[in-house]
Amino acid sequence: MTLWQIGNVVFAQAGGEAAPAAGQQATSPQPTSPLGSFTMFIPIIAIMIVFMWMSSRSQKKRDTQRRLMIDNVKPKDRVVTIGGLYGRVVSVKGNKLVLCVDENKDVRVTVNKSAISRPLKEGEDEAEGDESA
Repeated sequence: MTLWQIGNVVFAQAGGEAAPAAGQQATSPQPTSPLGSFTMFIPIIAIMIVFMWMSSRSQKKRDTQRRLMIDNVKPKDRVVTIGGLYGRVVSVKGNKLVLCVDENKDVRVTVNKSAISRPLKEGEDEAEGDESA
């Protein structure tokens, strides 16, 4: 018995197909699934879909919280803008706010509501806001 024949017998007993003998033609195996190799990408695609769904859900939650915060701004609230201006809301007109930046000199600035970064809490001072940020 040759080494080639021994290899074929061992491979056949292991459950696989035997390699063709020297004079025979090899036949290509038929795919077991009509999807072929696409089935191995299904878990990766599922993970991507779940990740995108979770990230869009958290983004919607943050947008909702921000919109509520901006809609609840009223006169006499102290706020910080995204540009770093600290001020007190004097008036709210539609989509715009008038901020009093310096109360001693009565300096007022008009900004969009979307420029509000966060409201200041009652005891929070401008200097404390810089250190915590």
